[in-house]
This record gives sequence, C-alpha cells and structure tokens, in this order.
Amino acid sequence: MVCRFSAGGALILSLVAARTFATLTNITVDDTNSTVWTFVGGWSAVTATTPCSTCFAQPDPQQVFNSSWHDGSVVSGSVTFQGSAIYIHGIDMTATSGTNISFSMNNPPTASFHYFGGTGSKYHVPFFSATNLDPSIGHTVSFIGQTSLTGAGAMLFDYAVITVDQPDTTSSSASSTTPSSTSTSPSPTSTPPSPPHKSKTGAIVGGVVGAVGLLAIAGAVVLFLRRRRRRAALAQPKIDIDGENYYDSPSRGISTGYTIDPYQPVPTNEPPEPSLVGGAVSSSRDSATSAPPVPTGSSPPAPASRSESKSTPAPVVLGWDPEAARARELDLEERLRQLEALSRPPAYNSDE
Repeated sequence: MVCRFSAGGALILSLVAARTFATLTNITVDDTNSTVWTFVGGWSAVTATTPCSTCFAQPDPQQVFNSSWHDGSVVSGSVTFQGSAIYIHGIDMTATSGTNISFSMNNPPTASFHYFGGTGSKYHVPFFSATNLDPSIGHTVSFIGQTSLTGAGAMLFDYAVITVDQPDTTSSSASSTTPSSTSTSPSPTSTPPSPPHKSKTGAIVGGVVGAVGLLAIAGAVVLFLRRRRRRAALAQPKIDIDGENYYDSPSRGISTGYTIDPYQPVPTNEPPEPSLVGGAVSSSRDSATSAPPVPTGSSPPAPASRSESKSTPAPVVLGWDPEAARARELDLEERLRQLEALSRPPAYNSDE
C-alpha cells in the first residue's frame, strides 16, 4: 500500500498542529478594572491610597490582592467577560454581620449564592465559579447583596480569574493580554489561589499530530524511492551470452540490445582449388606408376600433365593446434621426399 499526500493534506496537518498549540491561560482581573467590573449603588472602593475609615470591615491590605477591594451592602454589580471559565473571589469577615450574595449568569443561564456567617477573617474566598463556557461569545455575571437574619451584611469583592484561550507563543502577562488585567503584583502572602495556570493538553496533542504527519510523509518518500529504483531495474535490457541471460551493468560495458551467436561457416557448392604442391605430388604419383622407364642418356621426362579433375585440397590447420601443426610438418616432409624421388641425378659418364 502506497501512501499519497497532496499539498492540501500537508496544509491541513500544519493548520491542525498550529491550532492545537493554543493554550488555556488564566488572567487575574482586579476589582479596580472598570472595563470588566461594574458596581451599582453605594459601594466603597478601598485602595492603599483611598482607605475607608467609616467601613465596619477592615481587612489586612497585605493579604488582599493588589491591596484593593469593594465594600458594599444591599447593592449590586456585574462582571462582563469572554472566556471559557470565571472564578470570582472575595473576603469573608465576622465584622460584616454575615455575607449573603446571590449570583446569576447568562449564556448559559446559571444561578447560585454565597453565604458566610462564621467567625474570623478569610481571604481569597471563591464566591462564584462557572466552567466549560463558550469562549467565542460574551458572558455576564450579575450579583446583588441580600439581607439575612442578622441584618444586611457587607460584601467584599476582591478580584476575578478568567480563563481565556490564547496562542502559546504570546505572553501570558496580564497587562498585555487584555485591558482588564492589572500590572501590580501582590505581596507573597496575598497571592490568590487559582486553577492551574496553563493547560498543556493542546501542546501535547499538537506535538503528537505533528509527529504522526512527519512519519507519514517520511514513509511516503521511502516507498516512492523504492518503487522508482525497482522500475529502473526492470527497465534495463538483457544480454544473452552462450545461452545465459545477464543484466547489463556499468561493469559489463554498454548494452548492445542483441544476441551473440557462435560463428557458423557457410558451405559452398564449388570444391576448393587444389594446392600446387598437392597437385604435383598427385600427378607425379600417377605418372610414376604408368610411365615406362627412361633409357640412359636421354633427357628427363617431361612432367605429367595436370589431371582434369581437381584433387582434394590440403586441410586447413589452425596454427594454435600442436597436433595439427605436427601433422602438417610430416605431410610436407613426405612431399619433399616424393619430389626428390622424381628428380633423377645427372647421367654418368664413364670416359671421365
């Protein structure tokens, strides 16, 4: 099976990986931020520079986030934000004669309340929380102070924590993310407890998707190279040498594309011409057996005429065959002896 990838598929993988690298970030919004917080009625905005000497509740500013809070009784307010979760924190104190607050939220409709009737002072108390919200739309949390059996207690709102979805490459500082964040850091004793700062699930999923995409692309490249090499090997021509097939390669030279057959001599109808020596020997033999003896003192007889028929030619002997060369030498010696026998010595003169 061959994996095929197109430019569109690679683009989709890159977009998915880029999208999953976005992380969930919590930002802290102080009560002094009027973009997110809205206070209606007789609220007292207490800060380090504007204390409230007439308020019954006197929290420790060193344990309050940003050393600021809003003090109110039978009044109302709201928090407007856009994110996937919100956590509203405040202060519970005995001097407030109990705290009774009703909360309601739209998108989706949610209602809850917070009540405190104990003793002592508690900071960074979660008054209201909502999670799994739609981060693409706005949300509004409304609150109002209610009276209790002990009277109308004071409400002390400190800060809100909002979970937003932002890219991992951007800074998660409160001042650069949203205008509702604060830039002043609280003291070590007043750091509010909040949900986990960042969720690494998106980064993990993005890393896994990116790794799978890279492995798939690498596998496709390997399969493509293997198929290309196989096609090149099958396309090479074959050479048939002595009935055996060989693939052409650079070590065997350039492919010729034809078959090499052993040499076969072409037979001819005409008999070969006899050699002069062979003809002379054959004619001499015939004349020696048929001619009468020549008387002494006469001239040597003329050589016999050449036979009309053609004698068998001498065999062709290959020079590199030792046995054939020896046979040729013996044949030449025999012919020389026959020629010497045919040549008579000169006439003998007895007068000398």
